[in-house]
Amino acid sequence: MPVFDGLFSQDGRFARFMNLLWSLIVTSGLWIVCSLPVVTAGAAASAAYYALAKTARFHAGGSTASEFLRSFKQNLRQSLPLSVGLTAALALVVVEAMYLYSDADVPLWFLYVFYLMALLLAALGMYVWPCLSRFEMGNLALLRMGVVLMFRYLHITLALLLGLAALLAGIWLMPWGLPLFPGLAVYLETFLMERVLLRCSPKPEEGSPEAKKWYYHVSGDEQEEPDER
Repeated sequence: MPVFDGLFSQDGRFARFMNLLWSLIVTSGLWIVCSLPVVTAGAAASAAYYALAKTARFHAGGSTASEFLRSFKQNLRQSLPLSVGLTAALALVVVEAMYLYSDADVPLWFLYVFYLMALLLAALGMYVWPCLSRFEMGNLALLRMGVVLMFRYLHITLALLLGLAALLAGIWLMPWGLPLFPGLAVYLETFLMERVLLRCSPKPEEGSPEAKKWYYHVSGDEQEEPDER
């Protein structure tokens, strides 16, 4: 039947769904493996966003795995001090909050301050790593940009934090979903984050090489040069 021919064709909905599912699983696996040393988690997060935004969302570039590894290698050195700093700060805040929670003499409002600090650090990371995958700037500039975007787009920040909470809850309740959930969370993040990143990107002139880059929503027929973001 024509309906089923279209459904199961190479470009049909079923094939597109299976390709997306495979991209999510591949990204989740690569992100888990590359995050195991902890200090490389930032580069892994940046690579996961880059790979899924480029291949799964806008259907540009090569395979999801090759784009992930390319971005991971490109940003690894720069991401290390950011990963160490943000991870150490978040760990310190969480440990301090746990210590204060066990102390009955600590005022409740003081404990909430540490909860808020943990949320802010988590939100900052959710902006810094996509920005690292897209823009060429120093770490201090990335941190400043992350802070500005975090408060400027507060509604998106809240949505991202809810998504992070849903991801952690999903992994806790359904650990069998670990090979899929991280990639799915990053893929859904691209629908919000791309709006932010595009507003931060200079508008290219029509027909210029810059306008053909994948994140300006080109079809993917034009491939990037190896040294481009």
